Amino acid sequence: ICGSYSGGGNQKDDVLLIKTNSTGVEQWTNTFFGNNYDESGYCVQQTTDGGFIICGTKYNTYSEVLLIKTDGNGNPLWNKTYGNPYSNNGNYVEQTTDGGYIICGNHNSNVYLIKTDSQGDTLWTNTFGDNTHSESSYCVQQTTDGGFIICGDKTLSPWNTDGDVYLIKTDGNGNITSTFNIPTSSNRKLEKVVDVLGRETKPQKNTPFIEIYNDGSTEKKIVIE
Repeated sequence: ICGSYSGGGNQKDDVLLIKTNSTGVEQWTNTFFGNNYDESGYCVQQTTDGGFIICGTKYNTYSEVLLIKTDGNGNPLWNKTYGNPYSNNGNYVEQTTDGGYIICGNHNSNVYLIKTDSQGDTLWTNTFGDNTHSESSYCVQQTTDGGFIICGDKTLSPWNTDGDVYLIKTDGNGNITSTFNIPTSSNRKLEKVVDVLGRETKPQKNTPFIEIYNDGSTEKKIVIE
């Protein structure tokens, strides 16, 4: 478990790491830093060497993405920060197949994606957003093609708190390609037709509808009169 620990009063928050057994009984606890900055941990994953990787945020004059690597007993091996001097948050980390790490979070009001090597040194970074809306990311996973899939949200208008689910697919270098090929079965069968609200309907002229097939694929169509 990762989170933050505060001693109360004017003391700054530290990153908190707790290891339990299978029934939730605490085995050990560790905190990190304890200096003049606030630090919080938002995601922890066990790494292939039996240790742990923690992603979070360090609050200085600016906030920075924070990455901490520990051994199997929670002892720190190294830590890195990313994104200074802007407003940044680290929300999720995953170890990649090359032994490095992929981190997602926020860079100002855009989605922030960071790829590192096994020692946390930056290989590349990328941001996603149009600078007129607020975009956030909360989870990233490496996909079977070596790229990455990011999940988050995007506001519908610049100052509106309501938003949509935001899904981003990148290649292995964090770039969005211009085309995606979605394979479909030549033997698929149409299961039903629904309107844009998901209600079963019959195709009508000048009204959009969605065809749903038995292989899970869909097609959005409109019949022009």
